[in-house]
Amino acid sequence: MNDITIIMLTPNRLPKKWAKYHRQILTEAIGDIPIITISKKPMDWGINLLQTEYGYPNIYKQMLRAAKLATTKYIGMADDDTLYPKQHFAFRPPADGFYYNFNRWEIP
Repeated sequence: MNDITIIMLTPNRLPKKWAKYHRQILTEAIGDIPIITISKKPMDWGINLLQTEYGYPNIYKQMLRAAKLATTKYIGMADDDTLYPKQHFAFRPPADGFYYNFNRWEIP
């Protein structure tokens, strides 16, 4: 059984070709790990939550909203403008902390 759930936020503003490519790469990286997507438009990917508010304070509200649905010990965040290698989601922190993994490629 997997011990991690991926939470991905997207306002669905990126070009469709990128969104398709990103989904392909992220799917390869996470395999059968469950995913919760949070988006402006409905998505047919994992559990999909819709959001109507935007801004930095709302990001944390949305992350918490999704985290409450996760049934795994760990959660991992994924951005819609970042490519992640499989190793990114293999990391498990010690039980006493919060960790941020910089092992990723990002579009500036």
